[in-house]
Amino acid sequence: MRDIAFMLVFIPLWLSCFVRPYLGPLVWAWVSMMYPHRLAYGFVHNFPAAYVVAVTTLLVFVVTREKYPFPRNGPAVLLVVFFGWACVSSLASFNDPDMVFDLWLKVAKIQLMLFVTMMMLSGRRQIIWLVAVIALSVGFYGFKGGIFTLLTQGRGNVLGPPGSFIEPNNELGVALVTVFPLLYFLYGISRNKWLRWGLLATALLTLAAIFGTYSRAAVLAVAAMAVFMGFKSNHKVLTVTVLAVALAGTVALLPERWMERMQSISTHQDESSQSRFKVWTLIGRIAMDHPLTGGGYRITENPKTWEKYGSDDSTVAYAPHSIYFQVLAEHGFVGLFLFLVIGVATWRLASRVARQARDGPDADWAPQLMGMIQVSLIGYGVAGGFNALANYDVPYYLAAIVAMVARDLKVGRAPMIEAKAGAAVNLSR
Repeated sequence: MRDIAFMLVFIPLWLSCFVRPYLGPLVWAWVSMMYPHRLAYGFVHNFPAAYVVAVTTLLVFVVTREKYPFPRNGPAVLLVVFFGWACVSSLASFNDPDMVFDLWLKVAKIQLMLFVTMMMLSGRRQIIWLVAVIALSVGFYGFKGGIFTLLTQGRGNVLGPPGSFIEPNNELGVALVTVFPLLYFLYGISRNKWLRWGLLATALLTLAAIFGTYSRAAVLAVAAMAVFMGFKSNHKVLTVTVLAVALAGTVALLPERWMERMQSISTHQDESSQSRFKVWTLIGRIAMDHPLTGGGYRITENPKTWEKYGSDDSTVAYAPHSIYFQVLAEHGFVGLFLFLVIGVATWRLASRVARQARDGPDADWAPQLMGMIQVSLIGYGVAGGFNALANYDVPYYLAAIVAMVARDLKVGRAPMIEAKAGAAVNLSR
Protein backbone atom coordinates (compact mmCIF):
# COMPACT_ATOMS: atom_id res chain seq x y z
CA MET A 1 0.00 0.00 0.00
CA ARG A 2 2.84 2.42 0.77
CA ASP A 3 4.35 1.81 -2.65
CA ILE A 4 1.06 2.62 -4.37
CA ALA A 5 0.45 5.65 -2.17
CA PHE A 6 3.90 7.04 -2.99
CA MET A 7 3.46 6.62 -6.74
CA LEU A 8 0.00 8.21 -6.60
CA VAL A 9 1.62 11.30 -5.12
CA PHE A 10 4.92 11.22 -6.99
CA ILE A 11 3.71 10.75 -10.57
CA PRO A 12 1.34 13.79 -10.65
CA LEU A 13 4.03 15.95 -9.01
CA TRP A 14 6.65 14.74 -11.48
CA LEU A 15 4.42 15.45 -14.48
CA SER A 16 3.59 18.88 -13.09
CA CYS A 17 7.27 19.79 -13.25
CA PHE A 18 6.99 19.95 -17.05
CA VAL A 19 4.10 22.41 -16.84
CA ARG A 20 5.21 24.49 -13.86
CA PRO A 21 9.02 24.70 -13.89
CA TYR A 22 9.31 26.02 -10.32
CA LEU A 23 7.89 22.72 -9.03
CA GLY A 24 11.03 20.85 -10.10
CA PRO A 25 13.30 22.24 -7.35
CA LEU A 26 10.51 21.83 -4.80
CA VAL A 27 9.88 18.17 -5.65
CA TRP A 28 13.64 17.56 -5.68
CA ALA A 29 13.94 19.06 -2.19
CA TRP A 30 11.11 16.80 -1.01
CA VAL A 31 12.49 13.50 -2.31
CA SER A 32 16.12 14.29 -1.44
CA MET A 33 15.45 15.40 2.14
CA MET A 34 12.52 13.26 3.20
CA TYR A 35 13.42 10.08 1.26
CA PRO A 36 9.71 9.18 1.09
CA HIS A 37 10.33 6.15 -1.13
CA ARG A 38 12.44 4.61 1.64
CA LEU A 39 9.33 4.40 3.81
CA ALA A 40 7.93 1.76 1.47
CA TYR A 41 9.12 -1.84 1.42
CA GLY A 42 8.21 -3.01 -2.09
CA PHE A 43 9.31 -1.97 -5.57
CA VAL A 44 9.37 1.72 -4.61
CA HIS A 45 12.03 1.29 -1.89
CA ASN A 46 14.92 1.43 -4.39
CA PHE A 47 13.14 3.59 -6.95
CA PRO A 48 15.54 6.38 -8.14
CA ALA A 49 13.05 9.16 -7.38
CA ALA A 50 15.70 11.83 -6.83
CA TYR A 51 17.44 10.94 -10.09
CA VAL A 52 14.20 11.11 -12.07
CA VAL A 53 13.29 14.50 -10.62
CA ALA A 54 16.81 15.87 -11.05
CA VAL A 55 16.98 14.93 -14.75
CA THR A 56 13.51 16.36 -15.35
CA THR A 57 14.34 19.60 -13.56
CA LEU A 58 17.59 20.07 -15.48
CA LEU A 59 15.85 19.44 -18.82
CA VAL A 60 13.11 21.94 -17.97
CA PHE A 61 15.74 24.42 -16.75
CA VAL A 62 17.47 24.30 -20.14
CA VAL A 63 14.33 24.97 -22.20
CA THR A 64 12.23 27.21 -19.95
CA ARG A 65 12.26 30.98 -20.10
CA GLU A 66 11.18 31.20 -16.46
CA LYS A 67 14.68 31.72 -15.09
CA TYR A 68 16.06 34.32 -12.73
CA PRO A 69 19.57 35.71 -12.32
CA PHE A 70 21.94 33.81 -10.12
CA PRO A 71 22.25 35.81 -6.87
CA ARG A 72 25.28 38.07 -7.00
CA ASN A 73 25.93 38.21 -3.27
CA GLY A 74 28.31 36.67 -0.76
CA PRO A 75 26.55 33.43 0.24
CA ALA A 76 25.67 32.41 -3.32
CA VAL A 77 29.12 33.13 -4.73
CA LEU A 78 30.82 31.41 -1.79
CA LEU A 79 28.69 28.30 -2.29
CA VAL A 80 30.06 28.02 -5.82
CA VAL A 81 33.64 28.68 -4.70
CA PHE A 82 33.41 26.15 -1.87
CA PHE A 83 32.12 23.43 -4.17
CA GLY A 84 34.85 24.30 -6.67
CA TRP A 85 37.45 23.85 -3.94
CA ALA A 86 35.84 20.53 -2.97
CA CYS A 87 36.43 19.39 -6.54
CA VAL A 88 40.08 20.46 -6.28
CA SER A 89 40.57 18.65 -2.98
CA SER A 90 38.92 15.55 -4.44
CA LEU A 91 41.34 15.50 -7.36
CA ALA A 92 44.29 16.01 -4.99
CA SER A 93 43.07 13.39 -2.52
CA PHE A 94 45.32 10.52 -1.45
CA ASN A 95 42.30 8.51 -0.31
CA ASP A 96 40.84 5.53 -2.17
CA PRO A 97 39.41 7.06 -5.42
CA ASP A 98 36.24 4.98 -5.18
CA MET A 99 35.52 6.29 -1.67
CA VAL A 100 36.15 9.88 -2.76
CA PHE A 101 34.10 9.69 -5.95
CA ASP A 102 31.14 8.03 -4.24
CA LEU A 103 30.59 10.97 -1.88
CA TRP A 104 31.73 13.62 -4.38
CA LEU A 105 29.01 12.48 -6.79
CA LYS A 106 26.36 12.74 -4.08
CA VAL A 107 27.55 16.22 -3.04
CA ALA A 108 27.82 17.33 -6.68
CA LYS A 109 24.16 16.44 -7.30
CA ILE A 110 23.10 18.36 -4.20
CA GLN A 111 25.11 21.46 -5.12
CA LEU A 112 24.13 21.44 -8.80
CA MET A 113 20.45 21.23 -7.92
CA LEU A 114 20.94 23.95 -5.32
CA PHE A 115 22.42 26.28 -7.95
CA VAL A 116 19.52 25.49 -10.30
CA THR A 117 17.06 26.12 -7.46
CA MET A 118 18.41 29.64 -6.98
CA MET A 119 17.72 30.40 -10.65
CA MET A 120 14.27 28.79 -10.85
CA LEU A 121 12.61 30.14 -7.71
CA SER A 122 11.84 33.73 -6.85
CA GLY A 123 9.30 35.77 -4.94
CA ARG A 124 7.64 35.45 -1.58
CA ARG A 125 5.32 32.57 -2.42
CA GLN A 126 7.88 30.30 -4.04
CA ILE A 127 10.55 30.94 -1.40
CA ILE A 128 8.09 30.21 1.42
CA TRP A 129 7.07 27.03 -0.37
CA LEU A 130 10.73 26.00 -0.45
CA VAL A 131 11.06 26.72 3.27
CA ALA A 132 7.90 24.68 3.90
CA VAL A 133 9.13 21.71 1.85
CA ILE A 134 12.47 21.67 3.70
CA ALA A 135 10.91 22.10 7.14
CA LEU A 136 8.13 19.55 6.66
CA SER A 137 10.28 16.98 4.86
CA VAL A 138 12.60 16.74 7.85
CA GLY A 139 9.86 17.71 10.29
CA PHE A 140 7.95 14.59 9.29
CA TYR A 141 10.53 12.57 11.20
CA GLY A 142 10.25 15.04 14.05
CA PHE A 143 6.47 14.61 14.13
CA LYS A 144 6.70 10.83 13.98
CA GLY A 145 9.68 10.68 16.32
CA GLY A 146 8.06 13.01 18.82
CA ILE A 147 5.00 10.78 19.10
CA PHE A 148 7.27 7.74 19.49
CA THR A 149 9.30 9.50 22.20
CA LEU A 150 6.22 10.49 24.19
CA LEU A 151 4.50 7.10 23.87
CA THR A 152 7.62 5.16 24.89
CA GLN A 153 8.77 7.82 27.38
CA GLY A 154 12.08 8.02 25.54
CA ARG A 155 13.07 4.37 25.91
CA GLY A 156 14.12 4.03 22.27
CA ASN A 157 16.27 6.10 19.91
CA VAL A 158 14.60 8.10 17.15
CA LEU A 159 16.19 7.43 13.75
CA GLY A 160 16.05 9.17 10.38
CA PRO A 161 15.21 7.96 6.86
CA PRO A 162 17.19 4.87 5.75
CA GLY A 163 20.10 5.50 3.40
CA SER A 164 20.28 9.24 4.09
CA PHE A 165 22.83 11.55 5.73
CA ILE A 166 20.54 11.76 8.77
CA GLU A 167 19.70 8.09 9.33
CA PRO A 168 21.77 7.76 12.58
CA ASN A 169 20.18 9.20 15.72
CA ASN A 170 22.87 11.84 16.34
CA GLU A 171 22.74 13.13 12.77
CA LEU A 172 18.94 13.24 12.88
CA GLY A 173 19.20 15.31 16.05
CA VAL A 174 21.25 17.92 14.16
CA ALA A 175 18.76 17.94 11.27
CA LEU A 176 15.76 18.39 13.57
CA VAL A 177 17.52 21.19 15.42
CA THR A 178 18.17 22.94 12.11
CA VAL A 179 14.57 22.82 10.84
CA PHE A 180 12.82 23.55 14.15
CA PRO A 181 13.12 27.36 13.71
CA LEU A 182 11.75 27.04 10.17
CA LEU A 183 8.67 25.27 11.53
CA TYR A 184 8.25 28.08 14.03
CA PHE A 185 8.53 30.64 11.20
CA LEU A 186 5.80 28.88 9.21
CA TYR A 187 3.60 28.81 12.31
CA GLY A 188 4.15 32.54 12.82
CA ILE A 189 3.15 33.62 9.30
CA SER A 190 0.22 31.21 8.85
CA ARG A 191 -3.25 32.69 8.99
CA ASN A 192 -5.34 29.53 8.86
CA LYS A 193 -6.25 28.40 12.36
CA TRP A 194 -6.00 24.66 11.67
CA LEU A 195 -2.75 25.03 9.77
CA ARG A 196 -1.28 27.01 12.66
CA TRP A 197 -2.26 24.32 15.16
CA GLY A 198 -0.80 21.64 12.90
CA LEU A 199 2.50 23.50 12.53
CA LEU A 200 2.70 24.19 16.25
CA ALA A 201 2.08 20.51 17.01
CA THR A 202 4.77 19.51 14.50
CA ALA A 203 7.24 21.97 16.01
CA LEU A 204 6.62 20.78 19.58
CA LEU A 205 6.77 17.11 18.60
CA THR A 206 10.00 17.83 16.73
CA LEU A 207 11.35 19.29 19.96
CA ALA A 208 10.41 16.08 21.77
CA ALA A 209 12.02 14.01 19.00
CA ILE A 210 15.28 15.94 19.41
CA PHE A 211 15.46 14.66 22.98
CA GLY A 212 14.42 11.22 21.74
CA THR A 213 17.51 11.02 19.52
CA TYR A 214 19.67 10.95 22.67
CA SER A 215 22.01 13.40 20.94
CA ARG A 216 23.87 15.41 23.57
CA ALA A 217 25.02 17.93 20.97
CA ALA A 218 21.43 18.50 19.85
CA VAL A 219 20.35 19.20 23.43
CA LEU A 220 23.13 21.80 23.77
CA ALA A 221 21.98 23.34 20.50
CA VAL A 222 18.37 23.53 21.72
CA ALA A 223 19.51 25.48 24.78
CA ALA A 224 21.48 27.92 22.62
CA MET A 225 18.62 28.32 20.17
CA ALA A 226 16.02 28.88 22.89
CA VAL A 227 17.89 31.92 24.16
CA PHE A 228 18.39 33.38 20.70
CA MET A 229 14.80 32.68 19.60
CA GLY A 230 13.62 34.74 22.54
CA PHE A 231 15.50 37.72 21.14
CA LYS A 232 14.43 37.18 17.52
CA SER A 233 10.75 36.41 18.10
CA ASN A 234 8.06 39.07 17.89
CA HIS A 235 6.60 37.57 21.10
CA LYS A 236 9.71 37.16 23.22
CA VAL A 237 8.11 36.30 26.56
CA LEU A 238 5.57 33.92 25.04
CA THR A 239 8.22 32.17 22.93
CA VAL A 240 10.61 31.61 25.82
CA THR A 241 7.76 30.48 28.10
CA VAL A 242 6.41 27.94 25.59
CA LEU A 243 9.88 26.57 24.90
CA ALA A 244 10.71 26.33 28.60
CA VAL A 245 7.47 24.50 29.40
CA ALA A 246 7.90 22.15 26.43
CA LEU A 247 11.50 21.39 27.37
CA ALA A 248 10.67 20.79 31.03
CA GLY A 249 7.69 18.60 30.19
CA THR A 250 9.65 16.49 27.72
CA VAL A 251 12.61 16.00 30.06
CA ALA A 252 10.26 14.96 32.88
CA LEU A 253 8.95 12.10 30.73
CA LEU A 254 12.36 10.76 29.73
CA PRO A 255 13.92 7.75 31.49
CA GLU A 256 16.90 7.75 33.83
CA ARG A 257 19.30 6.48 31.17
CA TRP A 258 18.61 9.64 29.16
CA MET A 259 19.76 11.75 32.12
CA GLU A 260 22.84 9.57 32.49
CA ARG A 261 23.62 10.11 28.82
CA MET A 262 23.32 13.89 29.19
CA GLN A 263 25.45 13.92 32.35
CA SER A 264 28.26 12.27 30.42
CA ILE A 265 28.74 15.55 28.53
CA SER A 266 30.99 16.81 31.32
CA THR A 267 32.87 13.56 31.99
CA HIS A 268 34.31 12.75 28.52
CA GLN A 269 34.75 9.14 29.68
CA ASP A 270 32.36 7.32 27.39
CA GLU A 271 33.52 5.54 24.24
CA SER A 272 31.90 8.12 21.94
CA SER A 273 33.85 10.99 23.51
CA GLN A 274 37.10 9.06 23.41
CA SER A 275 36.63 8.26 19.73
CA ARG A 276 36.20 11.98 19.04
CA PHE A 277 39.53 12.81 20.63
CA LYS A 278 41.21 10.06 18.62
CA VAL A 279 39.81 11.13 15.28
CA TRP A 280 40.42 14.85 15.93
CA THR A 281 44.05 14.09 16.71
CA LEU A 282 44.30 12.13 13.46
CA ILE A 283 42.67 14.96 11.50
CA GLY A 284 45.16 17.44 12.97
CA ARG A 285 48.03 15.32 11.65
CA ILE A 286 46.42 15.06 8.21
CA ALA A 287 45.93 18.83 8.13
CA MET A 288 49.57 19.46 9.04
CA ASP A 289 50.68 17.09 6.27
CA HIS A 290 48.21 18.40 3.65
CA PRO A 291 47.27 21.91 4.86
CA LEU A 292 45.77 23.22 1.61
CA THR A 293 43.61 20.43 0.23
CA GLY A 294 43.29 17.96 3.12
CA GLY A 295 42.79 14.29 2.35
CA GLY A 296 39.57 14.32 0.31
CA TYR A 297 36.10 12.98 1.02
CA ARG A 298 35.77 10.15 3.60
CA ILE A 299 39.47 10.22 4.43
CA THR A 300 38.93 9.27 8.07
CA GLU A 301 36.86 6.23 7.10
CA ASN A 302 39.81 4.48 5.47
CA PRO A 303 41.75 2.10 7.80
CA LYS A 304 44.93 2.91 5.83
CA THR A 305 44.65 6.51 7.02
CA TRP A 306 44.69 5.28 10.61
CA GLU A 307 47.71 3.12 9.94
CA LYS A 308 49.62 6.20 8.79
CA TYR A 309 48.27 8.98 11.03
CA GLY A 310 46.68 7.19 13.98
CA SER A 311 47.94 7.77 17.53
CA ASP A 312 47.95 4.05 18.44
CA ASP A 313 47.97 0.65 16.77
CA SER A 314 44.23 0.71 16.19
CA THR A 315 43.01 0.79 12.58
CA VAL A 316 39.36 1.29 13.45
CA ALA A 317 38.03 4.06 11.18
CA TYR A 318 35.90 6.66 12.94
CA ALA A 319 33.73 9.37 11.44
CA PRO A 320 35.05 12.93 11.98
CA HIS A 321 32.42 13.66 14.68
CA SER A 322 32.42 17.38 13.82
CA ILE A 323 31.49 19.46 10.79
CA TYR A 324 34.56 21.63 11.38
CA PHE A 325 37.04 18.78 11.68
CA GLN A 326 35.30 17.01 8.80
CA VAL A 327 35.83 19.94 6.43
CA LEU A 328 39.40 20.36 7.65
CA ALA A 329 40.12 16.66 7.01
CA GLU A 330 38.44 16.59 3.60
CA HIS A 331 39.33 20.01 2.18
CA GLY A 332 42.19 21.42 4.26
CA PHE A 333 42.48 24.83 5.88
CA VAL A 334 41.34 26.57 2.68
CA GLY A 335 38.14 24.54 2.65
CA LEU A 336 37.54 25.16 6.36
CA PHE A 337 38.00 28.90 5.83
CA LEU A 338 35.47 28.93 2.98
CA PHE A 339 33.02 26.82 4.98
CA LEU A 340 33.14 29.23 7.93
CA VAL A 341 32.93 32.30 5.71
CA ILE A 342 29.73 30.94 4.10
CA GLY A 343 28.14 30.91 7.54
CA VAL A 344 29.38 34.39 8.44
CA ALA A 345 28.32 35.85 5.08
CA THR A 346 24.88 34.24 5.35
CA TRP A 347 24.40 35.61 8.87
CA ARG A 348 25.45 39.15 7.91
CA LEU A 349 23.35 39.24 4.75
CA ALA A 350 20.33 37.93 6.69
CA SER A 351 20.74 40.82 9.13
CA ARG A 352 20.91 43.32 6.26
CA VAL A 353 17.81 41.87 4.62
CA ALA A 354 15.90 41.95 7.91
CA ARG A 355 16.80 45.61 8.51
CA GLN A 356 15.87 46.71 5.00
CA ALA A 357 12.60 44.77 4.90
CA ARG A 358 11.43 45.83 8.35
CA ASP A 359 9.69 48.98 7.10
CA GLY A 360 8.75 47.79 3.62
CA PRO A 361 6.02 45.72 1.98
CA ASP A 362 7.75 42.47 2.98
CA ALA A 363 7.83 43.27 6.69
CA ASP A 364 5.29 40.54 7.45
CA TRP A 365 7.61 37.67 6.45
CA ALA A 366 11.17 38.52 5.37
CA PRO A 367 12.56 39.76 8.73
CA GLN A 368 11.01 36.80 10.53
CA LEU A 369 12.47 34.34 8.03
CA MET A 370 15.92 35.89 8.27
CA GLY A 371 15.79 35.74 12.06
CA MET A 372 14.76 32.09 12.14
CA ILE A 373 17.44 31.16 9.62
CA GLN A 374 19.97 32.74 11.96
CA VAL A 375 18.57 30.60 14.77
CA SER A 376 18.94 27.55 12.51
CA LEU A 377 22.55 28.49 11.86
CA ILE A 378 23.19 28.63 15.59
CA GLY A 379 21.63 25.21 16.05
CA TYR A 380 23.59 23.71 13.18
CA GLY A 381 26.82 25.35 14.32
CA VAL A 382 26.51 24.07 17.90
CA ALA A 383 25.13 20.58 17.22
CA GLY A 384 27.30 20.13 14.14
CA GLY A 385 30.39 20.75 16.25
CA PHE A 386 30.03 17.16 17.49
CA ASN A 387 28.57 15.44 14.40
CA ALA A 388 29.87 14.89 10.87
CA LEU A 389 27.18 16.56 8.76
CA ALA A 390 29.26 19.01 6.72
CA ASN A 391 27.85 17.62 3.45
CA TYR A 392 24.20 17.70 4.56
CA ASP A 393 22.10 19.78 2.16
CA VAL A 394 19.81 21.76 4.51
CA PRO A 395 22.45 24.25 5.81
CA TYR A 396 23.44 25.09 2.22
CA TYR A 397 19.79 25.63 1.37
CA LEU A 398 19.60 28.13 4.24
CA ALA A 399 22.43 30.12 2.66
CA ALA A 400 20.71 29.89 -0.73
CA ILE A 401 17.38 31.11 0.66
CA VAL A 402 19.03 34.16 2.20
CA ALA A 403 20.79 34.80 -1.11
CA MET A 404 17.50 34.55 -3.06
CA VAL A 405 15.60 36.88 -0.73
CA ALA A 406 18.48 39.37 -0.88
CA ARG A 407 18.42 39.22 -4.67
CA ASP A 408 14.68 39.79 -4.80
CA LEU A 409 14.83 42.69 -2.35
CA LYS A 410 17.93 44.02 -4.13
CA VAL A 411 20.09 43.86 -1.02
CA GLY A 412 23.74 43.53 -1.94
CA ARG A 413 25.44 44.16 -5.27
CA ALA A 414 23.70 46.34 -7.80
CA PRO A 415 22.62 46.79 -10.48
CA MET A 416 20.88 43.43 -10.68
CA ILE A 417 20.71 41.50 -13.93
CA GLU A 418 17.18 41.26 -15.23
CA ALA A 419 15.58 37.85 -15.28
CA LYS A 420 15.87 36.02 -18.58
CA ALA A 421 12.12 35.81 -18.61
CA GLY A 422 12.22 39.51 -19.35
CA ALA A 423 10.22 40.58 -16.32
CA ALA A 424 11.32 42.15 -13.06
CA VAL A 425 10.98 40.03 -9.95
CA ASN A 426 7.61 40.54 -8.34
CA LEU A 427 7.57 39.66 -4.66
CA SER A 428 3.81 39.79 -4.47
CA ARG A 429 3.45 36.57 -6.48
